Amino acid sequence: MNQPSPWNIALAVASALAIIGACSIPPQSQFTTTTPSRNTTDQGSAATEATLSAPPSAATSTIPAATVTSHPVDPRSSLAAGTYLVYWVSGHLRARTLDGSVDQELIPMGNEPYARLSPDGARVAFGSDGQLFIYDLFSGVLTPLHTAGTNSYTPDWSPDGTRLVFAFDSEPPVNSSIYQLDLATGGIVRLTPWDTVERSPAWSPDGHWIAYAADQAVIRSTGGSFLGVTELYLLNAVCISSVASCGGSSQRITFGAPETVADAPAWSPNSRSLAFMCGRAIGEDFEYDICTVGLDGSKFSALMTTPEEELWPVWSPDGAQIGYTRKDPDAPNRDIYVLPFDGGEPVNVTRSADVDEVLAFWLVIP
Repeated sequence: MNQPSPWNIALAVASALAIIGACSIPPQSQFTTTTPSRNTTDQGSAATEATLSAPPSAATSTIPAATVTSHPVDPRSSLAAGTYLVYWVSGHLRARTLDGSVDQELIPMGNEPYARLSPDGARVAFGSDGQLFIYDLFSGVLTPLHTAGTNSYTPDWSPDGTRLVFAFDSEPPVNSSIYQLDLATGGIVRLTPWDTVERSPAWSPDGHWIAYAADQAVIRSTGGSFLGVTELYLLNAVCISSVASCGGSSQRITFGAPETVADAPAWSPNSRSLAFMCGRAIGEDFEYDICTVGLDGSKFSALMTTPEEELWPVWSPDGAQIGYTRKDPDAPNRDIYVLPFDGGEPVNVTRSADVDEVLAFWLVIP
């Protein structure tokens, strides 16, 4: 890989496919944000309220009208009870059982392979071409959340399903920040200070924390490429829900060596651990594995250290397995793998011969 950002990797392998339906997009506007701060000790400081102009091409503060798509019937209705891996391939989300006996299309999605299921299992949030969308699985309604070209990406749900956190940058590769969107009001709050590249937010199932990745420095390799040094941080989500009174502080939980990357955090179901991509510089490229870490930075563990490229981990609902995307050194494409925590070997679930597949989330049909 020639780009240290895992999101850039996904964009490079994705097909340039049009997003489903025609969305009515309102004019761009400004919005009011509350700006936090982070000090040099990585522990943060209290936020201060301020009325700011939105960054260039900012998100609209009003959610536009929805558009009915081609799925008026819940696409899960034909799925039997069980556990499914939902993955992106060629602009669609598909649901597959671990044994491969069922592999069914859920929805068309677009050209960015990042999607998250709402806590109630009824909606999918995803991005396409810098715009965020919510797809209602019951009604087949697609709702655009931001104006086109705002560079909003990697959304994740609050545990109660009322808010989204996402990364926003105004002009890549300029600094990006983490924002929170209230789905009922359209109100947007900036959660991180816009002084570096911050991305990949993930809300803990218990609602207490928002994990995200932030670049610490940029270094130049001997070949002239720029390689980031990225670590994981936690935001106190309980605190930011009343940000005017207590502020949103950031706590660093990974401390890698120079030329390392910690990115794409994924919560364990009990909210006690994070799985993430742990990368290290190999010449001008990065080599990624899957690691885990506790909330206080302890119990760091590399689940694997291989020549393969392991990306975007997602914990199973029962906490017994981790699904992820993997590319073998000699393979032309990426497949979906599952690694059990009981000491078993990783299993290739999709075994595709010629297309890239990226794991999005697990789906349980009761």
